[in-house]
Amino acid sequence: MNSYEFLEDIKRLAAACKRFERRMWLLNAMVTAMALYVVFLLFGLVKVFRFYGEGTLLVYAPAAVCLILGMALATLIRRHRSVDIFMLLGPAVSEMARAAYDNRSQQSVVMERLAEEVRGALSRISPGDILDRRRLYLRLGSVVIIAGLAAFIIMGDIGEIFEPPDFQPISDLVRGVGSDEVDSGVNGRSSINLSGEIYGKPSLAVLEEANLELMLYPGGGTGSLARPAEEMDRLFQTAPPGQGVAVSSELYIESLPPQHREMIKRYFENLAKD
Repeated sequence: MNSYEFLEDIKRLAAACKRFERRMWLLNAMVTAMALYVVFLLFGLVKVFRFYGEGTLLVYAPAAVCLILGMALATLIRRHRSVDIFMLLGPAVSEMARAAYDNRSQQSVVMERLAEEVRGALSRISPGDILDRRRLYLRLGSVVIIAGLAAFIIMGDIGEIFEPPDFQPISDLVRGVGSDEVDSGVNGRSSINLSGEIYGKPSLAVLEEANLELMLYPGGGTGSLARPAEEMDRLFQTAPPGQGVAVSSELYIESLPPQHREMIKRYFENLAKD
C-alpha cells in the first residue's frame, strides 16, 4: 500500500498542535497554582505552616497542595477542550483533508488526485497559522501578573488575616496544659493543708502592674492557738474612791471635739427632756 504525502503534512501539523497544547497545560497549571498560593498568602496559611512546621517538610505543604490542584485543574481543562486538527485547517481545506484522510487506504485515480490537492493545500499552512497565539500570550501575562502580586504580598507583608505571633508552638501548648494541671494539683493539696506551717522568704507579687512586697515570717498566718498555762495567783488592791468634780455643761461641751460637739449636745438635751 502506497503512503500519500499529505499524511506527513497532517502529522507535522498535529505534532505542532500537541506541543502547543502541552505548553498551554503547563501555563494553566502555573496560573492555577500561583492563584491558589496567593489566596493562601492572603489568609496567612503559608505562615501558619512555616510556624508549626519549621525544620520539617510541612513548610512546603502549601506549595505542594497548590501544584497538585493546579495540575489537576489543567488536566481537566485539556480533557474538556478536545482539539481536532482538521477543524483548525479552515472550512475549505478541512472537509477535503478529512475526506482524504478517511480514504487513505484506498487506491484509485480519484484518491490520488484528491491527495495531490490536499498535499498542495497543506504545504502552504504553517503551525503558526492554525494555533491560537492569543491564548498563549494571555496565560503568560496572567503568570507575570500573579507572580508580581505574590511577590508584592510577600515583600510588603500585607493583607494577612493571621500573624504567627497569634499562634504558639505545639510543644509550648502541651507544656502549658501540663503546667496548669500541676498547678491545679498543687493548689488542691495546699487548700486542704491544715498544718498551719507557712514558711518562706520575702517575695515579689505583681497585681495589675503594681509591685507589692510580700513578707512572710515563720509562724505568720498560723492564727491563735489555745495552749495550757500554769496557774498564777494574782493580787488585786482596792483603790480609794475618787472625788467627783462638778463641771458646767458649757465647759464640758467646749472640751469635746468640734466635729462631735453638736451631736453630743443634742443627745444630752433629748436625755434631759425624757
